[in-house]
Amino acid sequence: MSSPMDSDEDDVDVDEDDDQDDNEEGSAREQWPDEVLRLGVREINSYIRQHRLTKEQGHDLKRARRRFLNRSYAKKARDKKTVKQLNLCVAAPDEALQTMHGPSIHALLRREVQRLRENLAEALERAAYWEKMAKQNRCT
Repeated sequence: MSSPMDSDEDDVDVDEDDDQDDNEEGSAREQWPDEVLRLGVREINSYIRQHRLTKEQGHDLKRARRRFLNRSYAKKARDKKTVKQLNLCVAAPDEALQTMHGPSIHALLRREVQRLRENLAEALERAAYWEKMAKQNRCT
């Protein structure tokens, strides 16, 4: 049978292990502002130097930027496909409905509305970010 002291020590060991896991994953989960992730390669390298980021932080930033850009490219391709399908439906609705094997026009319209809402939310986030930066730099 274990004493109360043993169980307390076990709890402490578990908590310490959890803290170590958080630290190891912390750099991979670090959040970067979208405005930084949108910078070009030269600007990113300059940002890394100016902010004196460690090599690990620099690599993390570059991975996050690449992931962000890949997601943007994929979203743009999906949006382009949706618009193309919508244009086909508008130009020749009867023909489009006969040849369309994918989503219905209602699904396409819902997707288009969702895309527009996401674009609006993203634009509002960017505006809030720049407003915050202007206030910090006393530009307002």
